[in-house]
Amino acid sequence: MNGFCAETGGGVTILAVSKLGIPVSTTHTITGAIVGVGVVNRMRSVRWIVAGRIIWAWVLTIPSPVSSPLCATSPSEDSSTKPATGPPPLEI
Repeated sequence: MNGFCAETGGGVTILAVSKLGIPVSTTHTITGAIVGVGVVNRMRSVRWIVAGRIIWAWVLTIPSPVSSPLCATSPSEDSSTKPATGPPPLEI
């Protein structure tokens, strides 16, 4: 029954926020639903050390889509004045 409740809660959450046009992570949603079902049963049924590690992983990985492109380019480089690099054009 717990698995059904967690999957149903996660599915309803995903459908609701998708209907609103908000991007959502299915992994985060299902994990949150599983922790929520555990809390409803008993606070002691959740492994809080593991849940804390998951939350830290979210905090560290959610900004990565924004920070990755920023780290890949240096601010002193002006790509508009440099010629494109790559293989030379093919001569026929």
